[in-house]
Amino acid sequence: MQQSQQAPQVAQNQPPQPSMTTAFNDFKSGDVKGGLSNVFGSLSGMAGSFDGGAAASAPAAPLQGPSQQQMQALSQILSGLGRRRNNQAEEVNMSSIYDWSLQAANNANSDDNINWAEGQPPSSVNNSARAMMQRIK
Repeated sequence: MQQSQQAPQVAQNQPPQPSMTTAFNDFKSGDVKGGLSNVFGSLSGMAGSFDGGAAASAPAAPLQGPSQQQMQALSQILSGLGRRRNNQAEEVNMSSIYDWSLQAANNANSDDNINWAEGQPPSSVNNSARAMMQRIK
């Protein structure tokens, strides 16, 4: 019994493989849906070419045991603290901006600290800057 080794036959009526060039032409002509389809088709066609088509190795098993559980718990605690800290900082910033705008609106034309002898005009910029500095102190 003789085994014949022939190259696989490619069907003649097979649609062309998508390429980045056809995707670019689709985008250029206004066919966004076709362009995206060709981009993703082209990328999926290239997926096996980077490693010679070999299957990816399985990821290593995660560490087990009490130390790993402690690290996961600590990680969750720390990430929660980070979110809380960011929220508090945002609240302070928002209240500072509110106080700044309120002070600027209330004292737009009156400020006892303006040195009129030097010709400094009353302005909401000066008053609001003072309000912001008071808030930061």
